[in-house]
Amino acid sequence: MLTVNHTASASGGSFSAGDGGLRMGYLSYEWASPEVFAIMHTVVEEAFRGQGVAKALLDAAFAAAITREQRKAFFHEAIQKQQSTTE
Repeated sequence: MLTVNHTASASGGSFSAGDGGLRMGYLSYEWASPEVFAIMHTVVEEAFRGQGVAKALLDAAFAAAITREQRKAFFHEAIQKQQSTTE
């Protein structure tokens, strides 16, 4: 059964998804400011892609951000990719 665990610090943290002792993926984030939750990396192991692991990680991340009443969240990787394709 897929479970998601959260590890947090003052500057950021991560969510890891797994089944028992098997790591399926993770999401890392930083607090870009007190009001901005920046998702830095979302990684799903190849064997588990297409099985809802990324969705579970994102759902957990957004639930944590909502709990802190964050008004803004963004994906660091998506912004980097968009910038590199327009240069």
